[in-house]
Amino acid sequence: LIGRPFHGLLAVADRWRNGDLAARSGVRSDSSEFGRLATAFDTMAAALAARERALSMALESTTDNVLVLDRDWRISFVNGHAKATLTQDRELLGQVLWDALPKLDDHSIGGALRTAMDQGVPTYASGSSPTLGKDFEAHAYPSIDGLTVFFRDVTHERRTAAALLETAQQFRATFEQAAVGMAQIGLDGSFLRVNDKLAAILG
Repeated sequence: LIGRPFHGLLAVADRWRNGDLAARSGVRSDSSEFGRLATAFDTMAAALAARERALSMALESTTDNVLVLDRDWRISFVNGHAKATLTQDRELLGQVLWDALPKLDDHSIGGALRTAMDQGVPTYASGSSPTLGKDFEAHAYPSIDGLTVFFRDVTHERRTAAALLETAQQFRATFEQAAVGMAQIGLDGSFLRVNDKLAAILG
């Protein structure tokens, strides 16, 4: 009368602790103390499972790559974007981050993750990955359970910014060194910029 429901509740609590939120007590729901306790356990598990599903859906729907790490640096969650970016057909769940991505330890992003875990403060870092041939920026948010890391590929943005900067520098050089007088004039007719040649022509 006591041992069987008691051990049933202990067993399901162990399964919850190991991440199996679909487990239920199996104890008959009735007016007894164990019956009411089992109902409370099962209701709590259902609520936790629903919250876990909602969180997982939110992390899957974001356009960022997401990793969730426990306090031992084990990867407990990888969303679809991160799998496509990092896995290369490898399984990351359950692996220690530094074993799964060994070159990350010498990277600025790896240093930021260690700071976030050790000091319990959010961190940001960016840098290039020679292995993947891409540029990334990452935000790490610590919690009592570990870290949630959001990172994204900024390769295209950086290349576009570099191309725009190069174009601007070329225009500036052409404008300043042109053999003819050149000016930029505002919509109100005022001079915004003149080159030395135009200044010499106009005295």
